Amino acid sequence: MSGLDNDQNSLAGTPPSSPSSHSAPLPPGLPHGSDLGPRQQQSSEPGVGPDFAGTQDSDAAGTDDAEAVPTTSQKRRAPDSESDGDMSQYTGQVSRHFKLKRTDADELTALGKRSIRKILLYNTGQGMKTRERLDAIQPANAVWEIPKRLWSEIEYYTYAVLCSPVLPTYVSGSYPVGVVLKIVSANPGWGYTPEVKNDKQKQEIVAERVRTRLTDRRSAIKTAILLSIGPEKLTELDAMHLTKPKNAKTQPTPPVKLNILQLAAEVSGLHRSAPAKLTLELCARIAYLRRRLEKMLQDKPKNTDQYWKIVDKKLVELRKGSAVEVSRMIQRGLREDQDMYGTVDANEYEEAASGDNDIVNIAAAGKSLPSSAMFLAS
Repeated sequence: MSGLDNDQNSLAGTPPSSPSSHSAPLPPGLPHGSDLGPRQQQSSEPGVGPDFAGTQDSDAAGTDDAEAVPTTSQKRRAPDSESDGDMSQYTGQVSRHFKLKRTDADELTALGKRSIRKILLYNTGQGMKTRERLDAIQPANAVWEIPKRLWSEIEYYTYAVLCSPVLPTYVSGSYPVGVVLKIVSANPGWGYTPEVKNDKQKQEIVAERVRTRLTDRRSAIKTAILLSIGPEKLTELDAMHLTKPKNAKTQPTPPVKLNILQLAAEVSGLHRSAPAKLTLELCARIAYLRRRLEKMLQDKPKNTDQYWKIVDKKLVELRKGSAVEVSRMIQRGLREDQDMYGTVDANEYEEAASGDNDIVNIAAAGKSLPSSAMFLAS
């Protein structure tokens, strides 16, 4: 019996392994008897928990007292409980700290009343939506660039198409844009592959480049025609102010009167690496364009921004006549231009190359267009 008493006294007199943990205060707001944390919950043996610290009485350390320790405080809350206490004060602090908008602050407050599992699902869904939006946005340094070969072909064909003597429209219906895109589509080896064509972002990058270069080409052609009218005629039409460049820093080019062959050479020289052939048909079309600009200047416009739309409108009216009537009208326009700006020997024109005059068919077949002569009508 004495041996048992000695064992009980030895057990009761053994100090706890972490004495400092029993003297630490409870977290703020945690009532006495609530969850005490895992360290306190492990001390369920007699004489080890804080209720027995410092007890030397062997009777106090008996089995009956150990069995009387309440166990309700060791229960955990249900993992999917709808609330983890009143978090409204803390959510208010977070909202003020991050300066959230009222709607966001209200959303945060509502989340504070939800279970951990519901908040996790909400955050996961929000993360998925954020990833979706990020996938739709590419940083500026990652924007797809047009391949060098495709870039070069766009440079040429935006010029060649506008030099076509049979081009039906210059701006209306985005016809020239469609022609150039059809040409590059028929030649995927240049870089406008099916993968690029089916990618909306890449397709728009190519289309925008085509539109921009066509606008630049039209502007250059119009300027060349305007300057070719000459200072005397421009002064007579009170249009000298239109020869000044829009950019004040750009050096103005003085107007010089040119005959139709000289003007066609100016237009042809806009693409130095592959200029258009100076055919009779090309000269006739440029003479028509110069005549239309003269007519426009007679109305004393403030600018020539509507020039190409007027040209398209007149071309539609011109095509309403028979082929014979159209041919006679073009020939008459060419003669009138020579009367105004100087004659040209017929031998100075290059012979027109024969070929299909349907630009769309040429583009669809992917045929090479070394010069605008490939567009000529028979």
